[in-house]
Amino acid sequence: CYYYGSHGLGLDRDKAKQMLVLSSKRGCADASLFLADVNDDVNWYLKAADQGSLQAEAMIAYYMILGKHVQPDKAQGIAKLEALADQNVPRALALMADIYKTGAGVKRDKAKAIEYARAVFLADEEGDDFYAALIATMVLRDLGVE
Repeated sequence: CYYYGSHGLGLDRDKAKQMLVLSSKRGCADASLFLADVNDDVNWYLKAADQGSLQAEAMIAYYMILGKHVQPDKAQGIAKLEALADQNVPRALALMADIYKTGAGVKRDKAKAIEYARAVFLADEEGDDFYAALIATMVLRDLGVE
């Protein structure tokens, strides 16, 4: 709440980061994932993955495909991302939509991109993964789907 200044708490990003880091040290994968997302920091994704976050595993696989922050390995990255998407991990579904939209490591396929992007909203009915919903929304918008 300090991060956004909500729930009657003032905006205090430093305090929010301190609390998130403490939670991460105590083993909270969600805290590590949040820190990874807001900082685009692979080290936090690696920590979150070690703590059991499938969303973080999806990001690491995506980075493998892109050759960003980790050892590039498109084949292994795609295999991992597909396996996570098969488990209906919202982040993996969204990233599969993105790679099929852009052709990163796969042949561009608008139909598959749309299918994966729409699947995000079915897999994440609670809206727990804002980042996945954002990616899926952008993919659908970019492909002209309402």
